[in-house]
Amino acid sequence: MLDRNQKTVESTTCDENGRVVQSIRNKTNSGKRVVEEVRGEMVYKYGYDECGNEILKIKKNQLTGIEKTQVSVYDEKGNQLSWKKFDNKGNLVKYKVYEYNANNKIVRETHFESYEITHPSSHEESDFVEYYEMMKSFEFDINGRRNHELHPSIQYLDSD
Repeated sequence: MLDRNQKTVESTTCDENGRVVQSIRNKTNSGKRVVEEVRGEMVYKYGYDECGNEILKIKKNQLTGIEKTQVSVYDEKGNQLSWKKFDNKGNLVKYKVYEYNANNKIVRETHFESYEITHPSSHEESDFVEYYEMMKSFEFDINGRRNHELHPSIQYLDSD
């Protein structure tokens, strides 16, 4: 949907000799939220839900074409329930799930992450992806303040 109240703001930063060292162009929607930001060769695009929470962030390098996407989901109270990050090929590389108590305090974060390991040999490179899950839990005092973080588990998962 076209937002007729969209505005574009450009700013530049110069060094002491007057040379441009950084140029930024922002487009904002009618809610004054940035929907597109251009910083040099990098372009960032943002999407928001009806409550104004950032649910989509796309980062693209205009020179290389490499694009990374982040997607978030929020509940009706504005608590972030999950966050996913995808690589240039659309593969899920990170995934976080958040759990809250009755006072809207995070009590558990579960992380799923993949990382690529390259083992160069004299004649070839071989890549493989390994996935792991990490869970963090939090304890709170009687006043609802977070006491400390617990790291109850880390588990490696098969990539099949």
